[in-house]
Amino acid sequence: MAHRIPHAAGCVVVRNTSTQPLFLLILDQYGHWTFPKGHLDDGESSPAAAVREVHEETGITGELGAHITTIYYDVTKKGRTFRKQVDWYILYTDQTEVIPQAEEGIHEYAWMSADATEQHLGYPALVEVFGLARTLIAQPPQSDD
Repeated sequence: MAHRIPHAAGCVVVRNTSTQPLFLLILDQYGHWTFPKGHLDDGESSPAAAVREVHEETGITGELGAHITTIYYDVTKKGRTFRKQVDWYILYTDQTEVIPQAEEGIHEYAWMSADATEQHLGYPALVEVFGLARTLIAQPPQSDD
């Protein structure tokens, strides 16, 4: 029997201010600054899971933007290594208050500038995800005309 690849989704959360966009980072249970993400529930779409996980982990809601990319990496649990897939999206919000989900080991969060976000990210793969997100955010929306 083939083992299903664990599938997760998350968002680069961005809030525009009068001076610059700010990005939401959470400090995960392993002590790394990261973006909110989590596993898909059975039958759930990746975009729906991304929005749900952001809300569950941070209390933030907003408008789902573009799909940024999909990454794959290895995770080792109980001596077994699995390939994991994570779909990343942009989520635009105007909320400032964050409610970190302590049950998931999230006790800290920060709104950071783009440069600070890049410097604080605790996982190398997320630096690339964030670079792609910055490019997408900088592009003006496509008009339907």
